Parts: sequence; C-alpha cells; structure tokens
Amino acid sequence: MDLSYGIWIRSRWIYNNQDTALVNEFIRMGIDEPNDMSSIILTCLHRKLNNQPQDIEGQAAYYKAYWKP
Repeated sequence: MDLSYGIWIRSRWIYNNQDTALVNEFIRMGIDEPNDMSSIILTCLHRKLNNQPQDIEGQAAYYKAYWKP
C-alpha cells in the first residue's frame, strides 16, 4: 500500500492528539507507536474490503511482541 496513506493517517488522526479517542484506544491495547497504529488501521481496512476477519487483537499482539526487549 502507498506509504502516503499511512503518513496521512498519522498526520490527521494520530499526531498532536487530533483524534484522542482513537489514540487512547490504541494505548489501551498497548500500542503506542504511531506507525504501528496507522499500519493496524490500514490492515483492518484492507481486510474489511476483502471480507476477512480484522483480528485487531492479533495485530496488536504482533506489534507488542515486535517491540518487546
């Protein structure tokens, strides 16, 4: 997927607390990296458009494991 979509999501929804409900939900799930947030959003969109399960919890687990020391 085009990199600019992720940048747009981060600029418009994530940075500077422009959509605090969205950011707070990701933080509640243990996701605090803006890149990870936008990746999860885009993956969910792709899966929804292709009638696949979004598995947000599984995606969050992947990123938490990735950043775990």
